[in-house]
Amino acid sequence: MLATRMSIWDSPGTVTESRGSRLPVGRFAVLGCAAAVLLVVIAAATACSSPWERLPFVEVAGGSLLAHDSYHGGPRLFVIVDEEQWAGFWSEYQPQDLNEEPSFTFDTELALVIFLGEKSSGGYVIRVHRVEQMAEKVQVVIESTLQAAMAPAIITQPYLILSLEKDALQQKGVLEFTLTDPAGEELFGQAFTIEPRASDRRLR
Repeated sequence: MLATRMSIWDSPGTVTESRGSRLPVGRFAVLGCAAAVLLVVIAAATACSSPWERLPFVEVAGGSLLAHDSYHGGPRLFVIVDEEQWAGFWSEYQPQDLNEEPSFTFDTELALVIFLGEKSSGGYVIRVHRVEQMAEKVQVVIESTLQAAMAPAIITQPYLILSLEKDALQQKGVLEFTLTDPAGEELFGQAFTIEPRASDRRLR
């Protein structure tokens, strides 16, 4: 009777239970490995999750020649929210290498203008990795590259103009916009006020 209540090793690779059922040891090993892999995947997904939400954007125009003697600083980000601000920006910095002035519907979108800063040659290209928001913080992550084959020895001011839909923002009001590199180093930061659309204000 004692033997019927105990589990014994009946043969290599097989366990005999008290009810007489036989379960292969190899199956337990496979299930254990699968569970371990699943835990690793879950842990990796949790570690890689980010509180930042990606915001869709459109590249409108870009170049490297601003109005003569109009800018001599370093990296800068402009957040332009209405026609008046855009007119002031265009009047001061009017790019010389654009055939026509970009247009925006400021009731529904923002213009983001990235200045890389004054450079001693041409050939610089601005690449936007992502635009993302976490609560009242918005960051624009960029990378610049120098294409030596197209680098004339002239003073340039590389720039890139983006369009961003207001409805894509998680929240509005006073937002802290930063320009950063892929390593997370802040290149420029400033607070801007983003008002709700006129149609949104009428619904309140």
